[in-house]
Amino acid sequence: MKRIIVFANQKGGVGKTTCAINLAASYAEINKNTLIIDLDPQGNATTGLGIDKRSLSSSTYELLVTKEFVEPIDTDIENLKIICSHPDLAGAEIELVDDTDRNLKLRKKLENYSNFDVIIIDTPPSLGILTINGLAAARDLIITMQAEFYALEGLSMIINTYERIKSRLNPELNLLGIIVNMFMQRLVVSNEVLNDLRLHFKNKVFKTIIPRSVRVVESQSFGKPMITFDPRSVVSNAFRELLQEIEKNV
Repeated sequence: MKRIIVFANQKGGVGKTTCAINLAASYAEINKNTLIIDLDPQGNATTGLGIDKRSLSSSTYELLVTKEFVEPIDTDIENLKIICSHPDLAGAEIELVDDTDRNLKLRKKLENYSNFDVIIIDTPPSLGILTINGLAAARDLIITMQAEFYALEGLSMIINTYERIKSRLNPELNLLGIIVNMFMQRLVVSNEVLNDLRLHFKNKVFKTIIPRSVRVVESQSFGKPMITFDPRSVVSNAFRELLQEIEKNV
């Protein structure tokens, strides 16, 4: 069965896009035919893979708003393609607001991409039509968060959203797990939050922890995921371990 994973969190700044593109690159590295769909109007997944948004002839805007087929474009990574975002995507929510089928646009379009082994969807840090489309189209949800107390508030919001989407739009949606990202082990508060998470959510918190690293910021400036920017780094190996953990839980 094709794996369709959506990354979502209504709180921004938790490294959601970084996790999405690095997991996608990890799948591509093991020869999985992988597609990433950038549903965020900011287009960070697009620029994070070195794509110039100004050069696009089509994007996720056309994917949601028009009936035309959007051809995924190649990245610099073998086995990884992307349907890019464009600033026009911000207007899609307004254009679709009166469409009775507005929350299921992406789900229906994904039927055209059956040749991919893995589809990863990156959503904006808000709850609107774009994020709902991602949640309605996916089979698995991954929540990215930091080990800080403010992030716990954002976590409760996305869990509530997940439960509503599962009950009303997508009963097959599975909470695959919670990634603790940009973890700083030397901070007492980080360890306290991690312990609380594991106490409350148990095996839904991935055992693999993604550490904080300045190399991640550098990779973003070069338009590359860590998997290719610094393949032997602790962060890159953490994403490989995360992939193995996900696949063991299939």
